Amino acid sequence: MKSLVNKYGGDIVWVYRHHTLDYRYAESKKEAEASECAAIVGGEGAFWLFLDNAYLSTQSKDSLDTSLFLEFVSGLGVDGVQFEQCIENGEATRIIEQGNSEAANSGLEFTPSMVIFWPDGERRSLIIGSRNSETLEAAFDYVLGRDIDVEYTQQVVDDTGSYSK
Repeated sequence: MKSLVNKYGGDIVWVYRHHTLDYRYAESKKEAEASECAAIVGGEGAFWLFLDNAYLSTQSKDSLDTSLFLEFVSGLGVDGVQFEQCIENGEATRIIEQGNSEAANSGLEFTPSMVIFWPDGERRSLIIGSRNSETLEAAFDYVLGRDIDVEYTQQVVDDTGSYSK
């Protein structure tokens, strides 16, 4: 996503929201809270680097060792004591609950998922599941009305399991 945000300049904005599916992934809320505490204590850059470390250290769903969280943030220059206090005090809980609420209101039932809001502000497309950058590029170009092979792009968008409202 980072490379696509850079490629499209100001035409797309990536807004990350947590959607913890506690019933399927027991550790998802802890992971989300830890990433938000990294941001609260260390800033936005620490948030993204924490997520990068988490994704690189995860072999499969629920396989991330939560004991690594302190190691992740200390490598980012985040104060470990403040980070642990943030987690213990539940400072990030509201952020996670808000993300879950927004996900439910957008019709998201799976993770990962993406909502693409169209430039007209009224339509949206939902992409369910992990997608490669070529597929996401085709979806963005389609939504942005770029000069594209509409038939091919519509098929790619349809194949993502997406729908528009």
